[in-house]
Amino acid sequence: MKKLLVLFLVSVAIASQAQTNYLGPLKDKVAHAAGSYESYLSPWNTAGLPAGGTYAEFLAYDPINYPNNQQIYWSWPSTPPTSRGVYNFLAINFGNYYDGTVPVPITPKQVGSITKLSQTFNLSLSGNTNGYDAVIDLFTTARPNDFTNRRHEIEIFLHTPAYTGWYVQSVTQGGTYRDAGGRAWTVAVDMNATPQDILIMPANQSDILAATIDIKAMFAWLIRQNVMSSDEYFNGLGLGVEVNHDTGAFSINSLSTTYDGYTSQPTDLVTALKPAAGQSNSGL
Repeated sequence: MKKLLVLFLVSVAIASQAQTNYLGPLKDKVAHAAGSYESYLSPWNTAGLPAGGTYAEFLAYDPINYPNNQQIYWSWPSTPPTSRGVYNFLAINFGNYYDGTVPVPITPKQVGSITKLSQTFNLSLSGNTNGYDAVIDLFTTARPNDFTNRRHEIEIFLHTPAYTGWYVQSVTQGGTYRDAGGRAWTVAVDMNATPQDILIMPANQSDILAATIDIKAMFAWLIRQNVMSSDEYFNGLGLGVEVNHDTGAFSINSLSTTYDGYTSQPTDLVTALKPAAGQSNSGL
């Protein structure tokens, strides 16, 4: 209870700082959307709470600079969930991550026909950084925006705690991908997940907190390795954290997405905050 009170007071303090463009704290399970982005805090695994366990999650939402300058805070039990690997997915989504709704939709495309898809970001981590990962997460589908027929989940880890590294190394290994900058990534596939989960982790498990990730190039490599098919649809993605235990904070200082099915519009920065219908996240 003390941790929850501290977390609440911290989030209120941030929202009331001289940075008066902050709104919040904003609660979970409600989408806060503008342009082609939405923030969504999904505590999808509350069934994994230990007996008597409680949690809190908050978003300090900056509508003026959105999706830049966003702050996410959480407090979960000091022990991992009793079922599944993580408690939640707390993220800023681009396009249709998983049955989400954004004011300015993007155009789904088959991954083999995408000519450009990348995210550029600057992130900050705090709290118990051994208790959560940071990840770009997405689901491919057999038909555009149809998440009833998911083909793959793809997770690109940007912060890899020890338990995530163990998980990646414990499933079917898919080889090493090397990006244009020379960085090596370990690729693995959880064949027992539904859908199969393609895991892409820096081979040295180092943090990648300020970078451009060329997702289209990763798709191309996965297709060449017969890990995925070129006819699978990309609909959107989420950039966020999955919490395994304890308290922490995640700051998205800057974020931009380049995609040939998306054209930035002036409404991206001024669209009114709107809740999205039907949002659900499956997580790990």
